[in-house]
Formats: sequence, structure tokens, C-alpha cells
Amino acid sequence: MRRDGKLKIVSAEEVVPGDIVVLESGDVVTADMRLVEAKNLFADESTLTGESVPVEKGTEPAPADAIIAEQTSMAHKGTAITRGTGVGVAVATGMDTELGLTTKLVIEAANSPVTPRADELLRQRGIHVVPDILVNAGGVVVSYFEWTQNLQQEPWTLEQVNKSLEIKMGRAYQAVHQLADEKGVPWRTAALAIALRRVADAEYLRGGH
Repeated sequence: MRRDGKLKIVSAEEVVPGDIVVLESGDVVTADMRLVEAKNLFADESTLTGESVPVEKGTEPAPADAIIAEQTSMAHKGTAITRGTGVGVAVATGMDTELGLTTKLVIEAANSPVTPRADELLRQRGIHVVPDILVNAGGVVVSYFEWTQNLQQEPWTLEQVNKSLEIKMGRAYQAVHQLADEKGVPWRTAALAIALRRVADAEYLRGGH
């Protein structure tokens, strides 16, 4: 960062509003900052938006009511610089940042996964990421219900489908949450561990080794 006309390296905790911060590829942004210089600057904002594709940044002011994904003249705390260089003026730090104010839980969208790096950053901040393997499982479960109905030659009522879906999804979330807390791992890791265990159990029952 630049302070008193000199370029200095300081810890994230030392950055305060008004500081001028120099950004380059590989940096994790330590505060919300308004960009005053940007040269081929791209940022991974998946920690805030869930979008895995880096966003190009510039100095052209965004509308006051722009959502985070459209605030191209801002670099937000917790995001990562993937390319280029820039200079920003810190406008918010700590819990006053967009990350601190609004993000308690990240729901991962289909085909827009949170990057492994963002996953770790969010975990360090105590922010849970609900992985798409859980978020989008409802549709797969309902397809299974449809297959079951076809085998039984007995249609289910909408109430039956909704009740069965609620039970299965509730149990799935509970199991993932419990394992994640017990082992101190992200929900994604817990979900995959449970899935692998069930595959292994099924293979064992089939006589596999």
C-alpha cells in the first residue's frame, strides 16, 4: 500500500479507510476499495457472487444501486486478483465490508461452482458454502421418485412427493452438517465423504471388494 508517499507492505488488519492500496495478480483484497487505477485488472468474486469466471475491473463509476456483480469500479474484501494491476482507495474494512455485512451463507449455483481457493477463504471466515451437490439434489431425487412410481405402476400425489422430498433432503442436509461440524471440514467435503461411503457400502452389499 501507499502511505506517506511511500510503498509499504502491511498486514490486512492495518488497512483503514482512506488508505491507498496497490493490487496485483495473486493478491487477496483486504478491504472494500474504489479503484482509481486499473490495467488489465480481473478479479475472482466467487466469494461474494458465486460466479467462478473472473470479472474485469475498471475505474468507471457504477450506478449507486448496482448489485455487487455489477460494481466493476470496486474491489471487494475477500475477492482475489487473478490478472493485471490496479490501485484502490479503501472505503470499508472488517465487518463494514460487503463480505462482512451481507455474507453469512453461500448457496452454490449449478454450473457456477465456488473455486477451491474461495472455498477455503470462506471457511476461514466462518461462512458456510452449501455445495451444488446438495442445492441441486432435489431435482435428482424427484426423478428417482418418478422412476419408483413407474416401477410400482402407482402414481404418487403431489403431497406424497413433497413430503418424501422434504424428508430425504432434510436428512441429507442434517447428515452433511453434522459430519462437517464433527470433522471440521467444509460442507462440500462432508457431502462427498458421505456419498463415497454409501457407494462403498452398496458395493460391499453387492459382493464387491
